[in-house]
Amino acid sequence: MHRTFSTSLVAAASFVAACSATAEPVVGNLQARYQGGQVFLTWTEAAVPAGTTFAVYSATAAITPENLAQATLVCEHIGPHSAQDWWLNPETFGNPVPPDPATGKKPAYPIQGFVLDPAAQPLAANGGLHVHTVVAGEEGLRFYAVLARASDGQVEAAVPGVNATQAGVDQTCAPSEPIWQHGDKPAPDPAKAKGLPLFLVLHAKTGHYGMDYLAFGDASLGWREGLPFKFEVTVAADRVWVRPTDRAWIERFLEEGTDSCEKITPAIHSFWYGYNSMVYDKSKTAQGVATNYTERRLLWLVAWVQRHFQTDPNRVHLSGSSMGGCGSISFGMRHMEIFATIQAHVPIVAYRDPDPQNFQRDSAVRVRGTCGKLSMPTSDGMTLGERLDGLKWVRETPGELPFLVITQGRTDMSIPWRPNPDYYRLLDAGKHGFVAIWDNGDHATCMKEATPAMKRWTDVSYVLRFALNKSYPAFSGCSTDNDPGNGDPANGDLVGAMNLGFDWDDAVDQAARYEVLVKWVLPEAQFPVTADVTPRRVQAFKLPPGTVCVGKNVEAETGREVQTQNLKVDANGLVTFPAFRITSAKGNRLVLESGAGK
Repeated sequence: MHRTFSTSLVAAASFVAACSATAEPVVGNLQARYQGGQVFLTWTEAAVPAGTTFAVYSATAAITPENLAQATLVCEHIGPHSAQDWWLNPETFGNPVPPDPATGKKPAYPIQGFVLDPAAQPLAANGGLHVHTVVAGEEGLRFYAVLARASDGQVEAAVPGVNATQAGVDQTCAPSEPIWQHGDKPAPDPAKAKGLPLFLVLHAKTGHYGMDYLAFGDASLGWREGLPFKFEVTVAADRVWVRPTDRAWIERFLEEGTDSCEKITPAIHSFWYGYNSMVYDKSKTAQGVATNYTERRLLWLVAWVQRHFQTDPNRVHLSGSSMGGCGSISFGMRHMEIFATIQAHVPIVAYRDPDPQNFQRDSAVRVRGTCGKLSMPTSDGMTLGERLDGLKWVRETPGELPFLVITQGRTDMSIPWRPNPDYYRLLDAGKHGFVAIWDNGDHATCMKEATPAMKRWTDVSYVLRFALNKSYPAFSGCSTDNDPGNGDPANGDLVGAMNLGFDWDDAVDQAARYEVLVKWVLPEAQFPVTADVTPRRVQAFKLPPGTVCVGKNVEAETGREVQTQNLKVDANGLVTFPAFRITSAKGNRLVLESGAGK
C-alpha cells in the first residue's frame, strides 16, 4: 500500500471549479508554525484528480491572486496526502508483505500522519504537510500559501485564511532539530553520551533501523525540500550508536528500477549515495544529475549527533554490510576528516558495467535505476562511474584515509569480486592503514570460512583504539600476505588476508622522536615477519618532505638493535621503514629520530 490518490470525475470537476476565484479551494485550513529554523505547514485536502500536486509559496505580505506572481516559489511537486507517515508501511523497505493465508489479505498497518510533537496526536493522514527550512534572506515576518496544481499546470487561486495564511510567521535561520517520536518514553540522555565515540551503522538493501527520530531535509538533502527521514540513536556505556534508514519518497513508482524492491512503493533506496535530481518524473531523468543527497543527509546526521550528544569528534566510526558496506566505501572513504575507521562487509568498491571477458559482472545495476548510467553527470562535477570508483579515490588521495577493515567473498554473485584485488593493492601501495580479509564464500556465507583469528579484526571492539588525533603504524608489503589474485574468482588464494596479525602499543609521538612497539600476534606465527611500517596520523613528529631521519628497529625482548636506516620523508610527509623485521612474539620497537640523519 502507498498514499492513495482520488481519480474520480467528481474530483476532477471539483478541482476545475477550485481554480476559479470564487470557488472553495482544494487546500483548506492552512496553518504555519515556526520551530528551530523550519516552518511547518499543514493543511486539509479535498479529493483531487490523478496528476495533481501542490506548490508552496512565500512572501512578505499575505498572498492573493493579485500578488502571487511576486511571491517566491518555495517548493513544488508535493503529492496528495503528504502528511501520511509512509515509514509505517512495512513494504516501504523493499520486502513484500505476504497476505494472510486465512483471509487472502495483507495485514493492516497503522495509517496515520506524521508525529510533529510526541505529546500530541499525529497529523491526519489524509491531509498535507510541508516543512520549509528558512534560508538567508527570508528572516523576519513571512506569509505562505499552498496551492493545488493540475497536471496541465493550472493552479488554484490563493485565498487568505483558507489556502494562504493571514498571519505572518516570524522566522529566522537556525539549525534544524529532529523530532523525537515517542510520547511514552524519554529520548536518550545527552549527558550520558558526552565524550563517547560515535558509531554510524549503515544497513543492507532491504533493511531498516529504528524510527525514533524524524527529521525534514532542506533543499540540498533531496530532490525537493522537506523530505522526511528517520533514524535511531542508542547511548551505550562506552559508545553511541547511530543507525539511519535509507529511503526517499519520490511520488511515483520507479518503473525503470533495476531491482524489484524499488517497485513496491514510491520509496526508493539509494545505496547510501543519492539519486537522480529529476527522479520524481521519469520523462526528465535523462536531463537530471546524479546527486549525493543521501551522503548529505548522513553528514547532517553526524553533525547533529555530535552537537546534541557532544560525542568525541576524533572517534567517529563507520560500518555497514552489503549495501551498507557499499556506502561505507563510497561515502566514508571520502570523509577522512570525520571517520577514524571503517568496517565494510561485502561492499562494492567500484561500480562497473558488465565485462565478462575481464571477469566483471554488472555492479552498476545497483544505481542504474535510481541515478542513471555510469556516464551520468553528478553534482560533484564528474561522471557517476568516476564518483563511485573507490579505486580512483584511493589512487588520487595521498592523505589520511580512514583505517579500513574490509571483508569479501570471492564467489559473491551480488557484489562482484573483480575489482577487489586491485583495490587492496592500491591501499597497500599508498601506505594506507587497512586489513583485508576474504574467503571463498558468497554474499550470505562470506567469513564463515574465516578463522577465529581473522574474526578478531572484524569485531567492533577492534576499532576503538583508533582516533583522528592519535597516531598508529600502517603496514604494507607484509611477508605473510596472501595473494588475492587478479580478479578471476579462480585465481589467487581462496581464503586469505593482507596486513592481518599486527598489533601495537600506543605510539610515543613527539616533535623529535617517534616510537611504537609493533607485534605479530597470530597463533601460527613464524618469525621473522617483515613489513614496511609507516606512521600515520602523526600529531607531533611532522617532518618536511625531503628531510632525512634515522630509523631503528630494537628488539623488545633483548634491547638489541637489529636494523638501522636513514629514512627520507616523501613528498606527502610520510616516513616509511622498509622491510621492518618482527623477530619474536615480544615485538620490536620502531624508533624514528629527527635531526640525526645524514
